Amino acid sequence: MASLRIAIVISAFASVTMLAGCGGGGSDSPEIVPKTGEFVPSFGSNGIAALDGSPFAGATASAQFAAADGASGVIRATGYLKSSSVRARLLPDGRPDAGFAGMGFVLHPADLASLPFSTQRSGLAVFARPDGTELLVESVFLPCMTGPTCGLLGGLGGSTTTAARLVDATGATVPGYGNPGTGEAQLIIEPIQALSEPSGAILVLGRAVAGIGGVRRNSLQRLAPQGLRDDGFAASTAASLDCPGLDPLRSTGAAMARRADGKILVAQSYAMGTAPANSTTCLTRLMPDGTIDATFGAGGRFTLPWDFQFDTMSPVALLALPNGGSALFLQKRRELNGNFHYHYMIATMTAEGAMDAGRFDRGITGPTDLHVAKLESVALQADGKFLVAGFPSIPENPPPYLAERTHRYDNSQPRIGRLLPAGGADLSFGPLGSGYTPLLSFGQRLSPRHLSIGPDRGIFVAGSLGAAGPVNDNEITKFAVGKLMGDSAAGQ
Repeated sequence: MASLRIAIVISAFASVTMLAGCGGGGSDSPEIVPKTGEFVPSFGSNGIAALDGSPFAGATASAQFAAADGASGVIRATGYLKSSSVRARLLPDGRPDAGFAGMGFVLHPADLASLPFSTQRSGLAVFARPDGTELLVESVFLPCMTGPTCGLLGGLGGSTTTAARLVDATGATVPGYGNPGTGEAQLIIEPIQALSEPSGAILVLGRAVAGIGGVRRNSLQRLAPQGLRDDGFAASTAASLDCPGLDPLRSTGAAMARRADGKILVAQSYAMGTAPANSTTCLTRLMPDGTIDATFGAGGRFTLPWDFQFDTMSPVALLALPNGGSALFLQKRRELNGNFHYHYMIATMTAEGAMDAGRFDRGITGPTDLHVAKLESVALQADGKFLVAGFPSIPENPPPYLAERTHRYDNSQPRIGRLLPAGGADLSFGPLGSGYTPLLSFGQRLSPRHLSIGPDRGIFVAGSLGAAGPVNDNEITKFAVGKLMGDSAAGQ
């Protein structure tokens, strides 16, 4: 029955999108205004803008981040094309901005390497600065052959580090940033997340090498506005980030958020025991200089209750709430009979570092697979509603192409849904009051990697665009950004 309902919703959604698309693109027919949660047909092609043509034709690419500028509405996006990072700028209607590098995008490096031991770069985030420059943060994979350096840098196949580059309004690198003469700053840390600060500094949370042999532990570092590593901040976080009693070498994931007052929240999950897999999640609050904030929880730390200590848990998103509290979204994975089943949970906490008993069930939501089971990205609206994007669980009687999946989620049916501030589905979102929208449009599938909300309340989805239907592991995908209709000003 659930499969039939999903099929009906998808069919209806495709019909609505097709009608809306027919009215745009210069047609004399009046454009049908999409409902909240539906693709905006005037953006790109039927709601999705993809980079195509040379050098993107026939090569695998994906957008990993996209955000619209509050003043101009221009969309800044980044990701990868083969082994190069992509830095793109789109106009508010989704067209590439020809004023940026002449084509609307820049590749780094410009030559697309295809050798098996080539350095691989992927854009992680891009941040605008008040002076008109933009800071690109990249994940850089350095392949490793043999020898002691490989062990020191982190592994059998190579190591991943962080690079940051400052570019001007035309896309050219600003040479005065970072290491002298290079225009690039580097951190020896495998990035998980990057955030910008009003000063122009950036915070990078990731995994740093802990000694010979490539064992990694969580690390939080800062790059100053000029691209230099803040050694004092790194020393402070090295002393305050670990959670007492938990093995820092057994972390299963981390996420961070920056509050309006400059304090930094970090969530870390750790594996406990062996089989069945159990996890413990600890939150730490740091002062802007990286030292512990002893006013939070117990001495600056708070451990989630036993409800969150079963199966493998990994933080997906940590959000600072307007009331000073926070909401942590965790991916939950359980192994059963050789298969991995996915759900997510939400922990809502007070500003003081305790579960917020006034929200959800004692501050706890889930385990649930509402809208999605495999969670890829989360965004917080100004009205307190949550957007979740990812993939649904596989139905009880799956079609043949899903029946043998070890990981029990359907990556051929990406979707975005909306949750109410007090929990539950927001049925005003998406077609037919379903609470979610399939990320499918005119035979194409947009697999989400990042969500953001624009100044016009539009919802931007960065990801990879492929053909609808069963996913082929070797398929060619496009660098793409989709836009969905957000709430009207009257509805906020």
